[in-house]
Order: sequence, then structure tokens, then C-alpha cells
Amino acid sequence: NQNVLPSSDLYEKYFSEILNYIQQNNDHDFYLFQELDRDSKRSFGQNQYESISAVLNNYEYVEATNYKTPFVPIPFLEPWNAYGRTHAGLGTFAKYSSLKSIRYQLPGDYKWPNDLFLLDRCISVQQYQTTLEKDLIVINLHNSAYDDGSLKKQQVAFIKKIAEQEYAKGNYVVLGGDWNQCPPNFDLSDYVDKQHVGLHQSEVPKDLFGLGWKWNYDKKHPTNRKCYEIYKKGKTKVSTIDFFVTSPNISVLKVETQRLNFQFSDHEPVIMTFRLHD
Repeated sequence: NQNVLPSSDLYEKYFSEILNYIQQNNDHDFYLFQELDRDSKRSFGQNQYESISAVLNNYEYVEATNYKTPFVPIPFLEPWNAYGRTHAGLGTFAKYSSLKSIRYQLPGDYKWPNDLFLLDRCISVQQYQTTLEKDLIVINLHNSAYDDGSLKKQQVAFIKKIAEQEYAKGNYVVLGGDWNQCPPNFDLSDYVDKQHVGLHQSEVPKDLFGLGWKWNYDKKHPTNRKCYEIYKKGKTKVSTIDFFVTSPNISVLKVETQRLNFQFSDHEPVIMTFRLHD
């Protein structure tokens, strides 16, 4: 049941496995995390940023809070299972020291009283010096999920503006995270069988970025599963909403969704290898 918080033992088991996975894959230049907790009831007050930092030793990390509320009352009819206090956000880890990092609040908000309890969506923009006389801009994002599409439309337009401004300066730009939408022209039939009839997942507008910008994702394997039931392979609905966008001066060599069968999260890790043009 997605509305019931896990026991402390189950949480520790799952988060320990996530840390083990990061430890086994600790040779990447950048890590973009969403929904990391600093002090939340759902994660029993653990500072997940520091826990991951202990695994990714000597990596710089930047926090961008998008969820901070003293009490989330849902589910209303089960106050003993209420989410309670929540403090969470985006975490960007890098082998390199950033020149600067900026949190941008995304436009749009939910109507009262939902705005008291739902996320204040944002992006985290990091700038890194390269040896090519241009800087690398890494944008970590987590867009709205529970809206009629109007918030997503405003948010991706804002994100586009930031990305294109940086590219116009001559910089390299990588955007990655949980878009809560499929990439443009994405075909769910690559991995969705007849049990998934009726699944609807909106797409990012195909004309969002101009010529040369690339949408990078693994076409064969999903990145997200629905949470209304315990995951059952081949039955639970799945989609791809975690992916990267790169500017025209970047070549993408490989992008792969890690197939962990959603054992410890409703999202699968996505790894991209890329090269900067001279």
C-alpha cells in the first residue's frame, strides 16, 4: 500500500541496498538524485545527503530543497500513517568543485490548501570549469507530477530558457532527472504489453528544444513503475520519465537504464556517458 510508511527495519534494509549500489558504482563524475531526505518522518530522521556523501567520499554535493513542511496529513483517514514532517530535495554530487550553484524556483503552484503540503518544484544548476575554455552546466530537475499539465508546461518552458541561455554563452549543458513525463514521441509499446492497456503518460513537447539538442534515454527499459500495488513484473504499469537532454556541443556515447527490477525504489538508475566537443 503506497499510503503506508515502511517500518524502520524495512526502510533501513532498502536504503542500505541503495547505498550498496552507489558504492558499487562510485566511479561516475556526477550523480543527480531526487527526493533525498534531510529530516523526514518517512525516512526516520536520517540525513540521506550525509549518508550518500560518506559513500561518495571526496565528492562535492549541493542540496536544493523543494519539500519542507512540518506536517503532511495524508492519508486523512489514517492519521497514524500520516507522512508527518518532511524535508527533502535534490542532491547533486560531483567529483569536481563547482564554480557556482543556483537553485531556481519553478513557476506555478497548486491551489490552496494543496500548496501547503505538496512540493515547491525547483531545479539545481551547477557550473563546472572544463579544460576547453567553456564551462559545463549540469541541471538537476524534478518536475510536477500531480497536476493537469499546466504546471509541467510552465516548468519545462522555464527550464528551456535557462538551458538555452547557458548554451548561448558557449557552455555545455546537461539536464537530467525526473521529468514526470515521457520523452517526445516515446513509444511505450517497446516494453508495455497488453496488461498495460489504458496507461496514459504525457510527453514533453517535441519542439521544446531546437535543432541539435538531444533527448537521451534507454528505449528498451522503463525507469519508473506505478506505486498503487507491490511491484509485479509484467503486471505493474511502467514508463520512462527519467532521462537526459544535452546541448548540441555534446556527444552522447551511451545511455542505459540499470535493471534492478524496482527492488528498492519506484525509479531505476539511468547512466549516461558523454563527450564534450572542442
